[in-house]
Amino acid sequence: MKRQLLLTLFLLFVPLTLGITCEYGSYRIAHSFQNDLLPVARAVAEENWDQALLHAETLAASWQKTRGVVQLWINHSDIDHVSSSLIDLRAALIAQDLSSSLSAYGQCSENFGHLHHRDAFTLRNIL
Repeated sequence: MKRQLLLTLFLLFVPLTLGITCEYGSYRIAHSFQNDLLPVARAVAEENWDQALLHAETLAASWQKTRGVVQLWINHSDIDHVSSSLIDLRAALIAQDLSSSLSAYGQCSENFGHLHHRDAFTLRNIL
């Protein structure tokens, strides 16, 4: 009986620990990318299109490296949304359209935020 109780507690502890670790990782990654996106908005506001495009391409390259690891625990459609919003941002910056660039920036920021919110370790997400 004691052995079964210890085994049950251990098997409960492992998924909880793994869930909390994954949530922290997605939170850290999401906020890191959101912060890295801020220079793009500043450059767009100053209408410095070359600088904005440089920041966006650096961010996209960094996302391509990170995305392989993130796919281990985050829903694939969320990752696709982030990737497509980065493509939209790059296209808007190349077109040098202020309103499209700001809209694409907002969409990128929102999609990065969803990486964490949809992966949050809550009772609703567990069930």
